[in-house]
Amino acid sequence: MIFLFFVNICIPLSIMNHTVRLWKT
Repeated sequence: MIFLFFVNICIPLSIMNHTVRLWKT
C-alpha cells in the first residue's frame, strides 16, 4: 500500500518536474 502511494506520487512528480523544465527553457 505504501509502495503504491509512493509510485502514485513519484510518477506525477516526475512528469511535473519535466514540464517545469520545458517551461523554464
